[in-house]
Amino acid sequence: MDITEKSVEPVRVHSEKELLREFEKIAATLVPEKDWSLRIAAMQRIEALVYGGAIDYPSFLMLLKQLGLPLSTQLSDRRSSIVKQACHLLNVLSKELLGDFEPCAELFIPMLFKLVVITVLVIAESADTCIKTILRNCKVARILPRIADTAKNDRNAVLRARCCEYALLVLEYWADAPEIQRSADLYEDLIKCCVADAMSEVGSVC
Repeated sequence: MDITEKSVEPVRVHSEKELLREFEKIAATLVPEKDWSLRIAAMQRIEALVYGGAIDYPSFLMLLKQLGLPLSTQLSDRRSSIVKQACHLLNVLSKELLGDFEPCAELFIPMLFKLVVITVLVIAESADTCIKTILRNCKVARILPRIADTAKNDRNAVLRARCCEYALLVLEYWADAPEIQRSADLYEDLIKCCVADAMSEVGSVC
């Protein structure tokens, strides 16, 4: 089953004011002191608002950016169900907002990098799927140097390998985008490093 299937009933708001009130309530709930079930319900509420057409309001993107810190807090939670729900919400938002999600993606992708290497499998897999979903839905050209740098220099071999995958995914989906074409040198350098990395991994196994 696709994890981004519509699992909530759409909630419609009828004015910008009503949308603002909804977001204020959600922001007040997405704090560590609140019970985890309330925080999951708040993230599902955002999803319900999206499916109810809230993204058509001009203020939606600004209100979403204001939730950057509260949502980041959910990604940092130790409870896998919270992290999974947060990743699911980011998947939904990237699919619905596409290019408009880029500023948020730039904030969340570095946080998701930290989760990809966590030993709790459900968290690592949710984060990996989330990054890939975001990269398929928006170019996130400004995050590409960060992906390349992590692929080349991070101490964690798992994250280096994952970032090579992410860089290739960007190339696969966005090769025609001028911003990505301007990154040709970055890719050339990255490929050399990845090949060297792979050879050293083989050397350490032999």
